[in-house]
Amino acid sequence: MTHTINLLFAGNYSIYSLVISALLGMSAGFFLRLAVNAKQKGNIIKLENEMLANHSRILSLEKKISGMERENFELLNNGHKKADLKIS
Repeated sequence: MTHTINLLFAGNYSIYSLVISALLGMSAGFFLRLAVNAKQKGNIIKLENEMLANHSRILSLEKKISGMERENFELLNNGHKKADLKIS
């Protein structure tokens, strides 16, 4: 058992080199996670902008439809005159 432990830790490693390598690994992981979060945030903002543009387009089309329906209603009400009853 001691031979396998000696084989695993055969080099002259000091506690400082282990601490430095641990700090480097943690900082690399931290910066990698920051990069992933920034990319995801950019994608989320892009999708939100696309959704806002789509909702804006839908609202403008709804506004056009309601305007056309109002004009149609006014034409139907103003275009039909009531027939006057003529008594002869």
